[in-house]
Amino acid sequence: MCAVSYREVERAVHRLEGRRTVLSLEPTTLGTILESVRQVAQTAGVADRGATLADDLRARLDAVAAATADVAVGPRVLALEWLDPRWRPGTGCPRWSA
Repeated sequence: MCAVSYREVERAVHRLEGRRTVLSLEPTTLGTILESVRQVAQTAGVADRGATLADDLRARLDAVAAATADVAVGPRVLALEWLDPRWRPGTGCPRWSA
């Protein structure tokens, strides 16, 4: 919600000289974040490095999951996008809200 619109980015990029690629990434899970890593690397011409990084990150996440599999109560976490006013993530940007 706080991000510049895709259309605005495209307009700005077309003013630049040379060929440009615009990626619109909207990951919502750890899996789609890892897929975004792969997509950026592919676009940058370093697909193997992106695949290696994504695989390494997945292995680290799997290791944490395995190490905490027997934990009865998960951690309690509070995530805030803004402190003042308090604003939870994913609800839009308070400075642009009506």
